[in-house]
Order: sequence, then C-alpha cells, then structure tokens
Amino acid sequence: MPSYDEWNQWLSSHFFNPENAGLDVLLYITKELIVDIGRKNDLQITDSITDDAVYSSFIDIVKEYNPYYNATVYPEAICTRAYRVYYGDKPINNVILDRESPPPILPYLALFILADVESNDDGIHDNAYYSRLRKLLCVGDSVAFDDFKKMDILWNGLEKWSRYYRKGNYGYFRLLPISRMKYIKYPRSQALLMTDDKDKLPDIFYAAGFATGMLPNEGELCAALLEYGKYNLHKRTLRLLNTGDDVLKERCLELISLEFEEWDGNPTTDEESLGKAAAVRLRANIRLSLETTGNTTAFYLRLFEDDEFPEGGYLLDLDSKKLICRRKNNPRWSTRISTSSGEFYSELFDWRKDLTFCDSLNNYKARFKGKNILVFVKGEKECLPSNEWIEVNSLATDEEFIMLVHNERLEEVKSWGQHSAQWRLLAYFGMPDDWAMFYGKNPSVELKPPSGLIIEKSISMVFEGGVKVGRKPVTHLYIENSPLFIPKIRIHNAPPKIRVLALYSNKECFLEAIHGLFKLPDLLPCDTAIRIEVLDRNNQVLKTKNIRFRKPHLAADWGSVPHRNSSGDKDKDCQEYASGAKVNGVTTIAESGYTDMYTRIQRWAPKENVQYTLGKKPGQITNRPLQDNGWDAIWAITNTTVCFLQNEQFLKENFTIENYFYNLKVNNEEGGNLKLWKQLLIECSKKNLSPNLKSVKIMLEKFITFAERLD
Repeated sequence: MPSYDEWNQWLSSHFFNPENAGLDVLLYITKELIVDIGRKNDLQITDSITDDAVYSSFIDIVKEYNPYYNATVYPEAICTRAYRVYYGDKPINNVILDRESPPPILPYLALFILADVESNDDGIHDNAYYSRLRKLLCVGDSVAFDDFKKMDILWNGLEKWSRYYRKGNYGYFRLLPISRMKYIKYPRSQALLMTDDKDKLPDIFYAAGFATGMLPNEGELCAALLEYGKYNLHKRTLRLLNTGDDVLKERCLELISLEFEEWDGNPTTDEESLGKAAAVRLRANIRLSLETTGNTTAFYLRLFEDDEFPEGGYLLDLDSKKLICRRKNNPRWSTRISTSSGEFYSELFDWRKDLTFCDSLNNYKARFKGKNILVFVKGEKECLPSNEWIEVNSLATDEEFIMLVHNERLEEVKSWGQHSAQWRLLAYFGMPDDWAMFYGKNPSVELKPPSGLIIEKSISMVFEGGVKVGRKPVTHLYIENSPLFIPKIRIHNAPPKIRVLALYSNKECFLEAIHGLFKLPDLLPCDTAIRIEVLDRNNQVLKTKNIRFRKPHLAADWGSVPHRNSSGDKDKDCQEYASGAKVNGVTTIAESGYTDMYTRIQRWAPKENVQYTLGKKPGQITNRPLQDNGWDAIWAITNTTVCFLQNEQFLKENFTIENYFYNLKVNNEEGGNLKLWKQLLIECSKKNLSPNLKSVKIMLEKFITFAERLD
C-alpha cells in the first residue's frame, strides 16, 4: 500500500495544480474521492481490492504515520503528530513553506474533513464533531484529542503557502471559518455537504420538479433545497443555505450542483417499484404555458428539454391519447404538445395530479408535476411569443408573474399576495373550474410564502449567451472581436444601484448595463480566471463568481463531441459545436460570416495551438487557425498533430487526386507558398492523425504522395 508521503503528493496534485491558477480551492474530501485518487495513482490497487479496503488503508496510514519513530503510536495523539510533521525540528517561527508542493499535512487535514463528511446517518448529533472523529479513528468515547486547538496553525499555513508563496499559481486555499465553531471552524468550512445529505438530493430534485441536464440557477436551487429538504437535510446544512455566509453557501451549492449533473431523473426512494423503468431517464419536464389574447386565455403543454430530439419528435402516450412533441427553434422549449388532429388543451386534466408521458419507441419518459399553485413568467426571455407565459419552479423577487391557484389554497394565497408590489385578480374566459388567476409583480418576502411556492431571495448571477465549454470555473469560448461569443451577465434579486466589476490581469473595469444585462468587454485575456463582483452603493461586495475564456481548439475526435447547432439543439452533424458547448438565444450563427471551421471547435486534449491550416488548393497556407470567410481549409497542423477539417461527406464524394489538382498552375501569387505547402505536407507523415480514421488516413496519404511528386 502507498506511503504517507505518496498520499500527500497525490492530494497535492489533485487540489493544487496550474489548472486552478487564480481560483479558490475547496478541500471537499469524501470516501469516493480518496478511493478514486488511490486507484488512479497506485497500480498495485487492483480490482480485487475493494473500495472499503482502499479507504481503510488511507485512514490507517494517517493514523499510524510515525515520522519520528516513537516507540508507540497512539491514535489519540494524531494532532500532536500532525503538529510535529508541520514544524519538524525547525524553530517555531521559521517554517519554510516556499516549496513547489504544499506542506506535508494534507492527509491529516483530509482526515479531519472526512470525520465531518462521512456521517453515514450514524445518529450522532450534527455538532458532535469529536464523536465522529473518535469513530473514524476507532478510539473510545472518553478520548480527548490533545493539541486539536493547534490545528488552526496547519490550516493557516496551507493558506499562507497558496496565497503568499505560490501567489495563487496553483489555486487559492481560502479559510472561511464558521464563526460559531471555535476549534472546528476550519474543517467544517470544507465539509459543507454530509454524505447522507448527498444521498437525499435525488429525492429533493425530483420533488422540486427539476429536469435532468438542466441545472437551475443558484437562487432556484437554494430555494428548492430549503422547501423540499426541510425535513430531510441536516439542520446545519439548512442553516447554511438559509442564513449562512454567502461564500460558504455558494461553495455548498456548487457541490450540490455537481450531484445534480450526475442525477438520472429518478428518486432514490422508489427504485424497487420503478423496476425496469428505472433505467429510463424519467424527466420532470412537461410544463404548462398559457396564452392571453384579448379577454381569453388558453392553456397548453410544452416539453422543457435540453436534449436531442429524435427525428420527427416524440410520440407520447397519455392514457389512450397519442400526443406529438417536436423541437421548436428555441434552445429549451418544444412546440406545443398536440394531437394528430390539432391542439391538445391541457385544461382537460387535473393540474394537481402528476402525469407520466411515455414514448416506448425512444425509451423516453417525461413527467408533469402536479401542483395546486402554478407560477408563470413572461415567455419572452425564452424566445417565446410576447403574449405567452411559461411555468417556472420559482420566482425571483424582482419579477412580474401570473399565478394559478386552486380553490383549496385560495384564501392562503390571497393573504400573501396582497403584500406584493402589485396584485390583482384576472378575469379571463377559458379558466377551468375551481381555479383562479392572479397577476403580481415583485412577490412579497415580508411574509412566509404559501407551501410549495419558492421565492428566490438571495442574489444570483447568471451568464447568458455565448458558447460554454467548461464549468470549473464557468468557461466560455473566446474569438477576438466577436461579441457573439461573449456572454452577458444578469443579476437577480439585487438592491437598487448595484455596480458590476470585472477584475483580471491586474486590471479592473466596471461593466456597462444595457437593458438589465451587464456587458463584458470585447478584449479579454484567455486561460485566466476573471473575477466578477457585484457591489452595492457602499462598495460592499454582494456576490462574486469566476469566469474564464478559452481560445478555440480543433476537434481531436468527432465521435466524442456532443454537437449542437445554432439554436442550441444537439445535432448529429459532425461539423457542430464542441464538448459542452451551447448557444443560448443565438439564431444567426449562419449569417454571421463564420465558416464551417468555427463549428468544429473543441477543447483539444493536448491543448496545442494550431500553427498552420492548409486550404483546398495547393499553395493555400495560413498561420491564422481561424481564417476569414471563404477560406476552405482541409488540414490543420500543430507541432505534433495533423487534423482533418472537412466532414465525412467530403470523403464520400467522387474524389480522385488527379481531378482534385487538375487545375494546378503555379503562378506568381501561389508559387511563394507552394514550397512551404509541400514541406508541411511531407512533415505530416511524422505527426499524429486526428481523427484517426482509415478514410482520413487514406486521404492524407494521397496529399503527401502528391506533394512529394511536386518539383
């Protein structure tokens, strides 16, 4: 099994590395992470060794680490040994930390965090940290951990190393202590999500009506956790989400967001009854929309979906009805669900009951979540008609809305709604029996909202538009002088007269607000964390978030790219956007003057910049990896790789090398580049090929052979 020093190095490489330069580092450590790090780094850990064995081995190594070879190692003296490992034989005020790696204390800190994360629903009180530590170390209940109060020195030493000695080049370890905890304030500030809380998240996501693959914004997610997790989550988690430090709350929501991305759409409590259906992605994403025309309203269903639609759309079964649902020219909302003979009016069923829609041919299920209070906001922000309103899961405090209320909740909702900025009853023809409709603006937060109604009270920051290519931190594609690829920033629930500041490369600039959206500058540094701060009128920081931009790289493997078209839909065409990329609200990409080369952008694994691209005609060369419109590139060349840029149809065309170069006439304009063109093609024989397909290999060999024959 690995040694203590090896574990320290592995943990160091995992948390502190150049990829995290300029970013905050959270030491959130779980059993799964320890097992994953161990298996990834130690070849002696084979499949025959269980995860529990790997985890127990790590705990034992830290418990028994004895750098000074004392005769006996007592687990209860672990803090004393950690203190000595940190200081060693050096004078107490002369600790040398300016080394490449952090001080050799990470396994100890990991163990202190694990004691608070791996609760395993053991019945121990939320605040009984030392009881959990005793259980982890397998010591008696009466054991006292001498020198635990000295562990603050270790935490501060790690922060000092990351911030002052390494200048944030490997990431910033920020100490954000929980003030109520005198001695455990630091490990608890890292252990923000207990394992049994994590296990309950799928049920909360399901109850809130979230759709898989469509992460709600921070405010909506936080409100849903407080509403649907109030009887399930630990009190300390609820306290943090409700009244805790904004930065710690944001860190906790980030961890929960990672769990959301792994969620398959099913609750955990009903796995047995779901049976085989559990393998089907069950999605809570059929929502109501309402349209107001004159004095009449009509209700429809739409599919709220961020996934690929089958050709022809979904054919959904509901009881004995066959319903058709197709992709609309909109990133997330489908056409209205209809029957073969026309519109399907949703007031024909009880909105309070859950409904399941099935497409057996495509192995697809979608759920309409029944409620007795339904909330709608204007559909314009989702590119729907101006007279249409769409159902949402929560309300921000600065929105106008329509609310449908069943009679059983009528008096309760009226009492609350009258405290909103605007509130009135709407009298439209077309309303179903036993339901009332209200218009409101700036929902009240003075009173507790009715059960089931989620109000986003906290400030949230959302990046809208652009092409997203990563999430740690939010990473967007950057093409110089192209506003199409620069997202804008929307702030929800902010007080009046806020300002938004961007800090990067020792610069700072305030962002201009246009129609409620804050615009980032067009010229931005790439591969650099850009800190966005929301300031109030007293220059107090209300909200922060990091964003990073990355210049485009060419696709290394078509098959690995979940392509999207200009409307944000996933597309099987191999010439579309890169891994994780999506265009929100952009429908003019084809008219923007960009060539097909732009649509084959991906984070390239080796992270190499393109040195040259070769065009369709011999002699056509550019050292600009993205040329002007009209440039028909075939090959891109880096220092180690040659990448084929055309699509599969190009390979299937009636192609012969003779016809392809039939009109080759070296004239004065082309002749200057022909020699370089020949040289680069010949060098391609020594480079890796991407994508490494047989047809592409044959094509490259033809080009190289032809180049070799040129004088």
